[in-house]
Amino acid sequence: MGIKLGLLGQGFGDAAEEQAFRVHYVQSSFPFVPRALVLGALLYGLFGVLDSEVARASRDTFWLIRYALVCPALFIAAGLLQRPSWRHLMEPVVALCVALAGLGIVAMVVVSHPPESYLYYAGLMLVIMFGSTVSRLRFASSTLASLAIALGYELAAWIGEPVPTAIFVSNNFFFISACVLGMFASHAAEQRERRSFRHQKTIERDKASLARLNYSLAEMSLRDPLTGLLNRRCLNERLDEAAAVFRRHHLSTGVVIIDIDDFKMVNDRFGHGVGDTLLVDVSRTLEASVRETDLVFRLGGDEFCLLLFDADQATAVRVAEDALAALRQLRVREAPQARGIGFSAGCAVIDGTTDKPENLLRDADRLMYKAKSCGKNRLVAS
Repeated sequence: MGIKLGLLGQGFGDAAEEQAFRVHYVQSSFPFVPRALVLGALLYGLFGVLDSEVARASRDTFWLIRYALVCPALFIAAGLLQRPSWRHLMEPVVALCVALAGLGIVAMVVVSHPPESYLYYAGLMLVIMFGSTVSRLRFASSTLASLAIALGYELAAWIGEPVPTAIFVSNNFFFISACVLGMFASHAAEQRERRSFRHQKTIERDKASLARLNYSLAEMSLRDPLTGLLNRRCLNERLDEAAAVFRRHHLSTGVVIIDIDDFKMVNDRFGHGVGDTLLVDVSRTLEASVRETDLVFRLGGDEFCLLLFDADQATAVRVAEDALAALRQLRVREAPQARGIGFSAGCAVIDGTTDKPENLLRDADRLMYKAKSCGKNRLVAS
């Protein structure tokens, strides 16, 4: 489902997803919001320096509004929002603080006299932009706070001393423009946050899906009957999924093809029963040596494949080398007189040039044969 746009807000079509987003939004905003309120209180108080120059006659009243009402309220709100029990009230508390700061300036306009009363609309623009950006309010809440401030300013201009038309029009032009820009900024920020939230959830679902790919022993048609490993048919399906994840999220996947050196000699000298035992031992060793999210496949004969999810080139090589080191400790059971077994391997990784499953397998296979041609019992990576 997409993101729905309303008159005063946005939302996901699914109620559970919307609730999850709101919880996420509060959690992601919480470390920042109390500090933003403290910053707002400090700036609000700092502008009191201008009161002595711009509004000397009303300075004491202005300072009462600043230092006895608005600034303490912002500091108290910042302190309360540090407590986990207040987290669910973050948005209404911050919206009330923004509205209070704006209406505090409106009150200064009401109690002051021309020409000083004409100048404080600039402070309202700062409060509007603070509420629309720094405060992390969502679109609906920041818009309601802005409307409350705007309504208060218009009422103050109407009930207070008459304002020359040119000044009234000019102030409103800038003030209303700030409101519109603030609404646009908060709307865009919330939409970006929603898209980021959905994108992150998609990545998490894909990763969880990849981590559960080694599921269901009931899918016997996808497993090799001798070793119990997943087979080539299953590998093709998983490679398609890995390629799709790379195209969406650029999460690389490594493929390592491992071949037992001179396996035919083991069968010829000791019999196919011993060879089958060796294949089972190799399978168990590979499963024990890779990461929990990786998969091991038997492609057929003495050829195995490792599918390494969320692995770049360096990670894929490291996992492959660990697997080969474990394999080289193996000895042929039932034939202790046999010397150590060698393993040749090729490693390739999905990247910007190799994102097709068939190309990835072909590259890993080619590198494995290159390892054999270079003396066997080694790893060659792309």
